[in-house]
Parts: sequence; structure tokens; C-alpha cells
Amino acid sequence: MSSVTKTRKPVQPVRGVCRWVILPIPVRDFESGVLAINGTEYVVTLPADRSGARLTKPGGEQYHVDLDGRRCDCPDAVYRPREGGCKHFKAVAAAVGRLPAARLLLGTARDRRHNPECFGPAAEDDGHGHDAADAL
Repeated sequence: MSSVTKTRKPVQPVRGVCRWVILPIPVRDFESGVLAINGTEYVVTLPADRSGARLTKPGGEQYHVDLDGRRCDCPDAVYRPREGGCKHFKAVAAAVGRLPAARLLLGTARDRRHNPECFGPAAEDDGHGHDAADAL
């Protein structure tokens, strides 16, 4: 009996866009906000030290991103590891990197509504008070 081996396509780096829909706000010893990744909104829960994040999809599915360990437990990261990580890791790392220091999140209401770009060159205002999202 012979076996057939399928050749998989090489794993490509992830690409896409992300933006804070709702900037994280402090709640006890963590922060919570909403991050859109490629058009899907995730509730993001960050520990006080911002060493990782829990992402919750609208259907309740959760992924855990470890920024210090550079890991995510989504199926793509587990079964198709790639240099630079999955879209969840890249988006959370970029978005958290653009957040002001935790103590500054208590700023004005306008500050909390502002949507900064995730990373890359500064985005231009889209005419509705929001920055255009940058590519991952």
C-alpha cells in the first residue's frame, strides 16, 4: 500500500489592519477595550502590566496572547506557526505599543474616544474624527 504525501503551501507572513474601536479603560487590576482586527471586533482584556491579552470574539471564542513569550493559542498560531506570529499577536503587540501609559488613560472623554493608528506611519483623519487604520 502506498501513501500520498500532500505538499503544503509555505506559510506566509500575516497582513491586515487593526484599530481600537474603544480604547482600554482601567477596571480594578486590568484594562478592557475593543480592538478591530481585519474587521472583526474583539473585546481585549489586558493585565495591569500589559504583558499579554485575552481576546474574546463576538461568539465567545477566546484567544490568549502572551506578548512576553511572543505566543498566541489560536489554531493558526498552534498549527501553522510563522515568523512574526499570527494576526492576533501582531495586532495586539502593535495596538498595545501605541497605547499611552496606563495612568494616562484617565484623560478626558475626548481622549478616550480617539482611535490611534495601530502602527506604521501616522494615519490621516478620515473626516469622521477617526484615524485611518494602518496595515499590519
